[in-house]
Amino acid sequence: MYELSRKGCEALLQRNSYGRLGCYSPSEQQVYVVPISYDFHDGSIYFSSIEGDKIEYLRSHPNGICLEVDEIDDGLNWMSVIVRGNFEELSGGDRAVERAAALRRAEKGPLRYLFDPDVADQAKNTLVIGALRIKQLSGRRQRWSWDRSRSLPLSLRA
Repeated sequence: MYELSRKGCEALLQRNSYGRLGCYSPSEQQVYVVPISYDFHDGSIYFSSIEGDKIEYLRSHPNGICLEVDEIDDGLNWMSVIVRGNFEELSGGDRAVERAAALRRAEKGPLRYLFDPDVADQAKNTLVIGALRIKQLSGRRQRWSWDRSRSLPLSLRA
């Protein structure tokens, strides 16, 4: 297993747009992990959601959230990045800047029902847009091949 550099972690985040967000509710004393779609730019992860458990958890405990993003070929060949940081709910000009990208992600994902003609336009305006402000980034990768430059340890030899 190998450590990814910060540049390698950022490249993986840039190539992907789906991950698993982990947050915590102090009142429930419960961890919540949920898949999200995101954009990575300007040193932050941007995502959106409608009101629900995820947003309640993020608002009640905005510090210490995390995101995991993976690229998995198989059990022996994979890369994974963990992002740790704090949640910030965007408002005003920051929200306006991210709104178009948030709606594009929503239209392709689980929130696509917001674009149904029977759903009022005000539903799109209730979309919560947030940022995970990165404090720590780490990544690992595993690449294994039968073409080995070193011999197997004695414990693994037949």
